[in-house]
Amino acid sequence: MELDDSRLTRGDNTTVDTSEFSEHRIERGAHVIYARHYAGTPPAFVLMHGFPDNLRIYDSIAPLLASAGRRVVAFDFLGYGGSDKPVDYRYTSAGLEDDLQAVVVALGVGPVVPVAHDASGPTAINWALAHPQQVGALALLNTYYDAAPTLRFPEFISLFADPGYTDLAAARRRPGPARLAPRLPSSPVPARCTASAAGARTGTGAHHPGPVRRDAQRPPGVYGPHA
Repeated sequence: MELDDSRLTRGDNTTVDTSEFSEHRIERGAHVIYARHYAGTPPAFVLMHGFPDNLRIYDSIAPLLASAGRRVVAFDFLGYGGSDKPVDYRYTSAGLEDDLQAVVVALGVGPVVPVAHDASGPTAINWALAHPQQVGALALLNTYYDAAPTLRFPEFISLFADPGYTDLAAARRRPGPARLAPRLPSSPVPARCTASAAGARTGTGAHHPGPVRRDAQRPPGVYGPHA
């Protein structure tokens, strides 16, 4: 992919030097994953975002790692950022692991150091357990694993994650007088965590798959992909 300018302006008016990395469109089935690759020595740091983020959360960190001579890869999971956002796609935890595997294979990186933040933690752990020969180390940042019965969603995420509040969430997206966010009771995260959370209605993320159930899928028609 060729860019006319060597600097990319972000939404917060900061800029990213695009000459520092190469951009890749990686095919995964019928869809495409967007990735950035900084050349360097292995093992490669593979930077994974959480919910409701994308690879831009690493715009300050990736160049520092690369300037130290390390190989770095950052990518957007399907449904996020510059990757495809298919409407009819089955968003699952297993799908996130497949996204990671597709990036590792396509860019020929390995062994790698998966660096997982937030909701990508279970993805990194499960992938590392399934591909031990491809893992040099594992870095986990502010994340969780397993059913975590005491883990609670923030109230506003609960609003957008619960199919029962779909109409209310849609109403909050419509233009009109400012509305107060309802106060919802906090509830434990179930083992079968299917929350797409705030993304489908806020336009900031795509899905927040469950920590263990690799086949967990969000309810159809409730959570859609977005920019």
